[in-house]
Amino acid sequence: MYIVLSCNTYDFLISGIFGICFLSLFYYFLTKTTNQVETYIDKIPGPFKLPLIGTAYALLFVKREDFFKFMLKRCERYSGIFRSWVGSTPHVNLSKPEYAEIILNNSIHIDKSTAYDYLKPWLGEGLLTSTGRRWQNRRKLLTPSFHFRLLDDSLKIFDAKAQTLIQTLHALPAAEVFDMYPYITHCSLDIICKAAMGIELDSMNSQNERYVDAIYTQTDAILQRMIKPWFQPNFIFNLTQKGKRYHHSLSVLHEFTTRIISERRRQISKMTNETSAEKKTFLDILIEASKTDFTLCDDDIRQEVNTFLFEGHDTLTAAICWCIFLLGNNLDIQDRVYEEIENAFLNHEGPIDMEFMGKLRLLERCIKETLRLYPSVPIVARRLQKDIDIGGYVIPASTTVNLYVYVIHRDPRYYSNPEVFNPDRFLPENIRDKHHYVYIPFSAGPRNCIGQKYAMMEAKVILAYILRNFKIKAVETKKTVRPVIDLILRPLNGLPVSIEPRNL
Repeated sequence: MYIVLSCNTYDFLISGIFGICFLSLFYYFLTKTTNQVETYIDKIPGPFKLPLIGTAYALLFVKREDFFKFMLKRCERYSGIFRSWVGSTPHVNLSKPEYAEIILNNSIHIDKSTAYDYLKPWLGEGLLTSTGRRWQNRRKLLTPSFHFRLLDDSLKIFDAKAQTLIQTLHALPAAEVFDMYPYITHCSLDIICKAAMGIELDSMNSQNERYVDAIYTQTDAILQRMIKPWFQPNFIFNLTQKGKRYHHSLSVLHEFTTRIISERRRQISKMTNETSAEKKTFLDILIEASKTDFTLCDDDIRQEVNTFLFEGHDTLTAAICWCIFLLGNNLDIQDRVYEEIENAFLNHEGPIDMEFMGKLRLLERCIKETLRLYPSVPIVARRLQKDIDIGGYVIPASTTVNLYVYVIHRDPRYYSNPEVFNPDRFLPENIRDKHHYVYIPFSAGPRNCIGQKYAMMEAKVILAYILRNFKIKAVETKKTVRPVIDLILRPLNGLPVSIEPRNL
């Protein structure tokens, strides 16, 4: 008689057996070095802690799709601050804007937490994961890529790709329910490749499912390793089915970015002096800098390209889709946005420009309200560089601090009826006196998102074209939709909608 184990059960048994042996072997040394830290951390309220695995025992049978809801319940239970232990690593979880300000509005606590180390096989020491002098140099090098004038030039690309998306959607059967999420994914992937890399990917026609699927595999595996200590030792993780899928997806991602870099190098080599003087893309700036900065090698370029491909399309896709979901559930607001877009198009010829964008004030408020309710990055983590006092507790240096942006954005002290979609919260008179850290969808302080203006502009263009051409009805509601976190906050079941073409 044979017992058949599912992949998840097999992974759990393998990682559990080896994990217990591994953790037991080093338990003495780990506890010896953390006793002083424990003295401070365990004064902070939090769930019961076990030897070896800390408070992660509670996640043993929590499914991927239930993890985010599980953590939100803990935030609600402990109200503002609680501690947790992932193995021997202490985490302090914060969900008040005044606590976020202490962490983010500070040039000392700019290092990402050690949990981000699990991103490094994919993103390396790119802008997202690097620290210290390396991060400062890269930030300085890449900031010109997002200069206002260059963003203005990118509008033409946003416009062209958005119109291609509209043609694709018009070809679909009217009134039938379909998942719009992959369509937005491919559109935003085409945009980031053309605008930031100078490469025509044409993903909307050719599809790049291997790359997109590889990202989902990566982010799922990385999150599991961040929160479950039995997946953290490499030799254990590599034995699991999840580990095998992870390594395969990693090779797909590196192959994709290597191909993009090689293609752009080939294009640059064929450029004349006149064409090379045109607007330089993000990738062009990296390639040019590598000719004189010998610390910027091919691997460094690939790391930055991987980082910007991920952050430049995956987070933005989520934001756009959540906005469509909310407008698809609030048809009265959708109608108001449509009227605003139509008025903006009156007497307007050619691609969308900055003047046109300035007229889409309600749409911009809708995007901001979407990012309040469903921030693409719902948790931001930092590693403290020195002891700090928060909420009357001393949090020691080297502790990982997790900021629950999702919860901060729902603080009832600053947002009445916080679960209600209300774009007018962002009218000037309604935000004037709010706490500066009660709305942080792009983080804040020295390590805020370098591409936030780019993201807002792209979202406005794509949404303007979609809403001008179609009336959208969402299938799921706020009560039925299930937000899940794989680093990025996504709807579990995608974005099922029906669309009705408008008469233009």
